[in-house]
Amino acid sequence: MDALPNIPSPPKLSKDHRRQVVRWGLIVGNILLLIGVAAFIVVNRSTSQTIRSGTLNSVVTTTTSLSNPLDTVSSAQIAAQAAQMVNMSELTAVRNQSDSENAQLAIPASDETIVAKPQLVGTAQKSKRDIIQYTVVAGDTVSSIAARFGLNPVSVKWSNNLSGENLVPGRILLIPPANGIVYQVKAVDTIDSIVNRYQVDRAVFVTVNDAESGRLTTGEYLWLPGGTISAPSVRSFSPGIVSGARRFGSCGVSIAGVSGVYDCGYCTWWAAYRRMQIGNPVPGGLGNAITWPRRAIAMGMSVGSQPKAGAVIQFNSNHVGFVEKVSEDGTVLISEMNREGWDIMSYRTLSAVQASIYKYIY
Repeated sequence: MDALPNIPSPPKLSKDHRRQVVRWGLIVGNILLLIGVAAFIVVNRSTSQTIRSGTLNSVVTTTTSLSNPLDTVSSAQIAAQAAQMVNMSELTAVRNQSDSENAQLAIPASDETIVAKPQLVGTAQKSKRDIIQYTVVAGDTVSSIAARFGLNPVSVKWSNNLSGENLVPGRILLIPPANGIVYQVKAVDTIDSIVNRYQVDRAVFVTVNDAESGRLTTGEYLWLPGGTISAPSVRSFSPGIVSGARRFGSCGVSIAGVSGVYDCGYCTWWAAYRRMQIGNPVPGGLGNAITWPRRAIAMGMSVGSQPKAGAVIQFNSNHVGFVEKVSEDGTVLISEMNREGWDIMSYRTLSAVQASIYKYIY
């Protein structure tokens, strides 16, 4: 009986080729998913204005979570391209999200099991660990000590319950790492009660005091950046400025360089609108508020910590406003949108200490 002829086996794909096939399959699947979602949104364009941003963010987030080969930046860019292809009305919000994702490559990510903790690295990032105990010597005054440590005198006074300039030699003073208040935790304190009482940005408080767990230890010293004992109430504003919060109607205003560049009803739209009004417009492509300073520097703009009339103020979080006036006593009057609600424009005054901890785009 004759032997059966040898039948050649089909060539095997190498491991690298198999990985490429899987990777491209996932990418194509994600693109098809995005196109499907975009088509759904186009069909349902009657969705209310107030939920646009949430819908778009969920599109980008969903795409990212479905595919490991695509990082957040890639997903945001694909979302922007898909939105442009189908001419979505939400294109502006998608572009801003994409710009922000590009600017946040260095920010640690989170998933369902691991929450990325804000990292206090580098000497420029100060925290409660930098609180100093200083012993007063003969000749010291509150102002001289404040100048030595680069602080506002009121920060030294508030941190040590002082009212005057004169000090007794031998007394130990608590010196904050930067302008603000050193505060000793009491048994009844919570994070919310402290930040509300002293008007501190909650996210900043949690970061500089390593308080991600939400628990505070009675007796420990905390740093309240920009904290204030009492904020002055504003009775009047400079000429031409109307006090009180009001709905602005930004989506009905067409301003070249603002409308369609930044989403109406939000803080970034208002900041861009006010800068356009004074003849010093901000460029497009700054993204969401949280990335404005970083993107502004990359685009050649000046960014600093000194409040100036006409500057954009960025609150170390996803919010920006516009500096209307800086008074001789250091208080800063700002206008902003979306702090009181979507499309609501309002004013408030920051103390000199509060204003000192934020960033300004000139």
